[in-house]
Amino acid sequence: MKNKLNKKALFVSLFFCAAFLAFIVLLFNIQILDSSDYSYSAATVSSHNVSVEASRGEMLDTNGNALVYNEQINTVIFDALSFPTENEQRNTVILALIKP
Repeated sequence: MKNKLNKKALFVSLFFCAAFLAFIVLLFNIQILDSSDYSYSAATVSSHNVSVEASRGEMLDTNGNALVYNEQINTVIFDALSFPTENEQRNTVILALIKP
């Protein structure tokens, strides 16, 4: 009986060691071998736009003071791959965005 339990424990231990080794190999593959693919994917940031049809209005307290108000903002996102590398070109692009 004890011999049977030792064989089962050995089998379960070997199984978990093999699974752990498989995860280590997978982690090595992702971090070392495929790191250039993942760094390229991280450099290209994707975004999407969501349009809001109407403003929601202001929320006022009992004295008429605005608790929540609407404010229009503009967001500019630069893509690192298509943005110029020279400072003069960067300044030109940024100034063109700022000027009305």
